[in-house]
Amino acid sequence: TQSLAKLPQVRKLGAEFVMGDGGKTSQFVFADGLLPSWPTFNIERAVFDDMLLNEARAAGAEIRENCLVREILHLEDGNVRLAANDETLVAKHLIDASGHGTVVGRHLGLRKTMDDPNLHKVAYFGHFRGVYRLPGDTAGHPTIIMSDEGWYW
Repeated sequence: TQSLAKLPQVRKLGAEFVMGDGGKTSQFVFADGLLPSWPTFNIERAVFDDMLLNEARAAGAEIRENCLVREILHLEDGNVRLAANDETLVAKHLIDASGHGTVVGRHLGLRKTMDDPNLHKVAYFGHFRGVYRLPGDTAGHPTIIMSDEGWYW
């Protein structure tokens, strides 16, 4: 959409893979892949979510923010009833934007605890200044660094 094109974004035309010991570096250009390349880009998540919300509102969706869904009373396409805050809400469709809370996943019994010790991982996130960018069309390539302990980008 035009709204999406207006958001600040970094074009990603490929990716760079680097071995953690500095031994090998490979560039992967999406346009050279097996399938035609779709435009790929990074957009700050909160900015993207806000754009989606505003587009839905402009298209006529009724938006409820800070609305606590206590229970899904009925859930089928075209017929949704929710107990939320102190009222019952009726809608044709429900978009569950509760994230890890997964209101719909809990209702359907799909939320599961992962007992696999190999899946107990940690993710770190940060922004950095002064980091070297690749030149030209490769400037938006994420650099994925692989090591014996895992990988990061």
